[in-house]
Amino acid sequence: MDASTRSGSSPQYNFLILDATHSIERFVAQYLRDEAGISFDWRSTTTIEELEHALSGAVDLILCNLNAPQTDIADAIGVAQRLRPDVPVIVVAAQPTVRDAVRVMRLGARGLVDASDPQGFIEIVRQELDALAAVSEVMQVDSARAEETYWRKRAEEALRQSEEKIRALLDNMADVVWSAELPAFQMIYLNRAAESLYGRPSADFYGDSDLWMKVVHPDDAALVKEMEEAVLRQGYCQADYRIVRPDGEVRWIHDRSWLVRDDQGQGHPIRLEGIASDISARKEAENALRTSEARYRSIVEDQSELICRYDKNLNLTFGNAAYCRAYGRNPTSSSANLSLCRHPRRLA
Repeated sequence: MDASTRSGSSPQYNFLILDATHSIERFVAQYLRDEAGISFDWRSTTTIEELEHALSGAVDLILCNLNAPQTDIADAIGVAQRLRPDVPVIVVAAQPTVRDAVRVMRLGARGLVDASDPQGFIEIVRQELDALAAVSEVMQVDSARAEETYWRKRAEEALRQSEEKIRALLDNMADVVWSAELPAFQMIYLNRAAESLYGRPSADFYGDSDLWMKVVHPDDAALVKEMEEAVLRQGYCQADYRIVRPDGEVRWIHDRSWLVRDDQGQGHPIRLEGIASDISARKEAENALRTSEARYRSIVEDQSELICRYDKNLNLTFGNAAYCRAYGRNPTSSSANLSLCRHPRRLA
């Protein structure tokens, strides 16, 4: 039944589920009804067409499975927003990422819940149902004024909660998340990780639109410039490059950038957004490995003894300079040529 006609201390709610796998039904039954004690009925749909038809009936809450096959979450939220903008949408996902949360909230969902967090699921559903109950009481007093107040307050609260959730997610990330307006590349957002990686307060980047380029290692400046041109041209780009912190320390970062356009992706470029990861430890390990391999090869090549290596099929895969001289081979010969020298067990 609709919120305006609901009465009694234990109201009956109507949930609409979009999930081709039917996993949300079990999730809802176990946690909302059995554990939280919420009284409700639900209707299951498996396709966008079924969802669109079901929205003509009584619906208080829409639950969608982000991971369901053959279901585009953007289409699902779009249909719900178009036909029933008064009904909140909650998305359930297995191991959701930060980008998943940002995406569904920008599409209009009220929240993204991890399927492994039943308490978080119960809490966000209770918040939406409490809002419906509050509206029901207010609308009995003055329906016209209450409806206007309700939608305004709900929009303000939804915006506040959405911003808080997104900010909390981003500020707890180890990677740097950034957003800059075009064409001036004016920084409009940096999460807390930026100060740790770049060794500078975020305010420095907000105050100087060229600072992001100034901190790039001089030897990598051309690469970063090419990256900027590539993302403007093709919409996405990624690259590894170095930055220099104020204390002179050099850090390696892996930067992924994408282009944001107006008019739902069909208009002019308005922003660049990206995620930068500190890969200094990985680069140091790679350099250490290369140095170790070079040192090992130098030691082996300088030996007067014959040193070689065979695979499990007794084919020669390596021979040092002394070995090649002994068998009349060029030390620069390929392993294919060296394999002409067979292991003694293969000569019998």
